[in-house]
Amino acid sequence: MNRKSRLYVLFALVLGVLVLAVAPMAQAQTDDDASTPYAATDDEQWRPKENFWWLFAAYGVIWVALLGYVGRMASKQQQLERELRHLQRES
Repeated sequence: MNRKSRLYVLFALVLGVLVLAVAPMAQAQTDDDASTPYAATDDEQWRPKENFWWLFAAYGVIWVALLGYVGRMASKQQQLERELRHLQRES
């Protein structure tokens, strides 16, 4: 896989994670237009199961970044190995 196609794959993954992160917020705003997501009233309670998607979105971003970094290091290692073989053939 060349560098350009890797960038496209990385961009698609990041875009997918962002879409998954924004979709629940848009749904929450259309469900109840009277309340805002930032102002909590006294009768509201903390609902961790409803906010679990933040955790998955954060882990998704971290994994995309980690996999991108590992992929970049692997390509650099392959490039260095090719260069080393080339130098060994010349000497």
